[in-house]
Amino acid sequence: MNIEQTQLYERIRTFAMSRHGDAFPFAARLARENGWTRATAERVVEEYKKFVLLKKSAEESACPSDQVDQAWHLHLTMTKSYWGDFCPNVLGGPLHHTPSDGTPEDQRRHWEAYARTLRSYRRVFGEEPPADVWPAPHVRFSEAPYPRRIDVNRYLLIPKDIALLGYGIIILALIATQLRECVAGLEAWRHPGGLAALLVTMLAPFAAILMGQFFRRTMRSPGGEPVAAELDLDLYEAAVLADGPDRAIDAAMTRLVGDGLAAADGRKGTFTKAGGPEKLASPLEAALHGLLGKEGIRKEDLLLGAAAPLEQLTSSLRVRGLLASSTRSDLGRIVPMVALLAVSALGVLRACSCESEERASILAFVVLGLAVGLGPFLTPLHRTLRGERVLERIAGDSRPVYANVERTYGGITPVLASAISVALQGRGALIESDSSRQALEGGIDNLSTGCG
Repeated sequence: MNIEQTQLYERIRTFAMSRHGDAFPFAARLARENGWTRATAERVVEEYKKFVLLKKSAEESACPSDQVDQAWHLHLTMTKSYWGDFCPNVLGGPLHHTPSDGTPEDQRRHWEAYARTLRSYRRVFGEEPPADVWPAPHVRFSEAPYPRRIDVNRYLLIPKDIALLGYGIIILALIATQLRECVAGLEAWRHPGGLAALLVTMLAPFAAILMGQFFRRTMRSPGGEPVAAELDLDLYEAAVLADGPDRAIDAAMTRLVGDGLAAADGRKGTFTKAGGPEKLASPLEAALHGLLGKEGIRKEDLLLGAAAPLEQLTSSLRVRGLLASSTRSDLGRIVPMVALLAVSALGVLRACSCESEERASILAFVVLGLAVGLGPFLTPLHRTLRGERVLERIAGDSRPVYANVERTYGGITPVLASAISVALQGRGALIESDSSRQALEGGIDNLSTGCG
């Protein structure tokens, strides 16, 4: 921090955000409007003043965190303080607030400006910005809160953590009920709890299924409507969002074969290099082209060989909140399955203590519950709720993807249009006789004809 910045920061730091004796000072108002503690609001005010210094000192635009932006918004509403005192007497000139216009280009500029602001913070103040006020860029723009005005006198707000705790309590209650009835059944073999207990035992797996679906939905956060920057996906990001790395390989090979850079053998299900060296616009295309040679290579080997660029695409979507993290995906499978299996196992124990008619009914419901519930729970979580909305939007109106491809490749060709169709719709977008489709599906020679 140079002398000029030091003097400016001293004026900013000592500026009184409220008049002496105010019954409802600035920090208290900020705390109330955002649901913060007073101590948190006072820390945010300190960080707001640091941001003002960075904003005034920045050679390029600076961007605040969401928390700092709330302080700035509130200060702007106090026009006499902000425009009449703070700007002319402390800053020596106006400091305007310019929100994003919603376009993908402007969203990207804000992302870059925020990253620069974090770097400037470290350089100017010689310390890391506090993560609870200055989160990482991907958190700031993908997981940032989307506040709404809610009348708390009419609506009950339940944090997701509490909802998950409630799910766990309900599952434990179901298990406890089952266990209690099993014990009672063992003590009274012929009269194991009556009709009510029998109904609880038979319906418990379905209750576990419903709660499991609720749990999986919570694991698919964040939700909400996507912003413009999240719709600005390139060709292979759209493919990974639609159906994972496998779909990206399909789209990339459609493009390489269509442009004569690769050849597809529809009978053997392999690809070889066809075109000479070319500077490819996509790291995925470059990796795949580098894997090709004179000897045919199958799609499975291309997936393994292009793991690095595919992981980059996946990570890019995850940091934007469009794909579920691997941890959430695992939890979304394991927790509901364990709960369902536990409830079902206790149902089987309960059945063992019943007479034959009751036993058959209980076992039938347990088997039915497992058949209905296990299938969906075995499927890994892929897209978040917001990612689902993004896919719905670009599948219904693919102009954002086309615009991105046009910027990347300098225009839209029929081959690129086919690759976009494959990215969003799958190999079914290609005709059945297309050699690329046949090779991607494993080759005609490797498909079973059903004949003996």
